[in-house]
Amino acid sequence: MNNPAAEIKQANPVSVRQQPIATQQAYRHFPYAQAEQNQLMIVSSYATGRDKRFEFMNVEAGKALMQMIYAAREEGIWIIPVSGFRTIEQQQQLFQNQIKRLGSAQEAAKVSAPAGYSEHHTGFAVDLTDGKFPKQDIKLQFETTDAYRWLTRHAKEFGFEMSFKQNNFQGISFEPWHWRYVGTPDAAAIFSQARNQR
Repeated sequence: MNNPAAEIKQANPVSVRQQPIATQQAYRHFPYAQAEQNQLMIVSSYATGRDKRFEFMNVEAGKALMQMIYAAREEGIWIIPVSGFRTIEQQQQLFQNQIKRLGSAQEAAKVSAPAGYSEHHTGFAVDLTDGKFPKQDIKLQFETTDAYRWLTRHAKEFGFEMSFKQNNFQGISFEPWHWRYVGTPDAAAIFSQARNQR
């Protein structure tokens, strides 16, 4: 990533070219194909120093996210993207870390998707936080923030919905920070299996 601006220009809003999705679940998570690099754009940078990284999303979803962030800002709300697109390899490492922490794949799957089963693979999912509450990223306390309250009222206007509400049919832990873009028929179709569980 020598020139992030050039990378944004190279990301064209092309149709979603994902492999056919299998119907078999893993620990109640649905399978998702990994998006191609040319479908992605940078939506933010996150952290500083050695931990600094750029967050990517599908171009269509990324533009909708930017519109949503700016609309919130006009009302004094500071929404920050924390985690967007993830490769299958990155998800594998996250899932293995949760297995070590919780003792089994079954327990880990309640808080993290196995590799190949994360909505983040698609480029249409993003974890969000409230910029006014540093060090509170990916925590349940996000539910008490102004950013979360704003999202619950306005996210659907920009094509976003929360993936894992309380007591969701998939049995996944409540994730107030995790939102997916379903603002077009193509985007919604990617999550059709999960959305039909409601």
